[in-house]
Amino acid sequence: MRVSNQMTVDASLSDLYRTMDNLMKSQQELSSQKRVNSPSDDPFSAYKAIGARSQVSIIEQYSKNIDDINGWVGATDTALTSVNEDLQEVRTLAVSAANGTLDDSQRGTIADQVDQLRDAIVQLGNTKYTDRYLFSGTNTKTKPFTWSGTDVTYSGNSASMNRDIGPGAQVKTNMTGEEVFMGLTVNGSTSNVFKLLNDLSTAMRANNTSSVGDSLLQGVDDALNQVEEKLGQVGATENRLTKMSDALSTLKEKQTTLLSNAEDVDIAEATINLQTNQNAYQATLAATAKVILPSLIDYLK
Repeated sequence: MRVSNQMTVDASLSDLYRTMDNLMKSQQELSSQKRVNSPSDDPFSAYKAIGARSQVSIIEQYSKNIDDINGWVGATDTALTSVNEDLQEVRTLAVSAANGTLDDSQRGTIADQVDQLRDAIVQLGNTKYTDRYLFSGTNTKTKPFTWSGTDVTYSGNSASMNRDIGPGAQVKTNMTGEEVFMGLTVNGSTSNVFKLLNDLSTAMRANNTSSVGDSLLQGVDDALNQVEEKLGQVGATENRLTKMSDALSTLKEKQTTLLSNAEDVDIAEATINLQTNQNAYQATLAATAKVILPSLIDYLK
């Protein structure tokens, strides 16, 4: 078969375009530091990268959930710890008021302190976190407790808030006002922390030392046990969140490594490839010039 000048030129140009494409690809790999910039570069690696990137995104969302929950649970822990400390102080005051040697004025002073602690606990029951009430159940925009002067009205609900923290894993994030402050039994009647403390100060002012030192003191102990139980549950939740966060960090690290292996370029290898392709392009360019120039001269003749 006769090889014409045009065939030689076409072949030379084809080689030139091929080496130019290789050079451009090497430049793109080095500048992006990615071996796979489009699925056509390596379909199998691109498929693995898509899967790994999706997993990293899911893990990051779980981690964001845990960060949000940690803030909420931490605020709950702080509020309940303060409630517990106030109730411990109430107990100490009740034991003092039950002492038969105190006079009316002294018991009245203690009763005033109990009222102050009651009001403080009402405020703690209405604690907010990021403009949401901690103890309102799922009615987080509704103030849970309103003090009427002798008792409270609870405007929250008993619903739990559950959040996803991992694949197939959920955690209860809230403590309702009913769980923490309501549901006490004092003298055979249903009561709550706030009414209990009001009854306690009323009994102190009436010099009813038997009730102060017996049923009402027992009521304070029951309230303490209830709050401490909830504090234990909050602590268990915090421990679970910490463990899950650590597990997600490990899983994210593995998926990130898979993603890197699938699409990242070896910088040293890419640098060598770039230099090689630059040399190949320069050599092809010079060879093509030698082929095209004589052909052009022949054409002009």
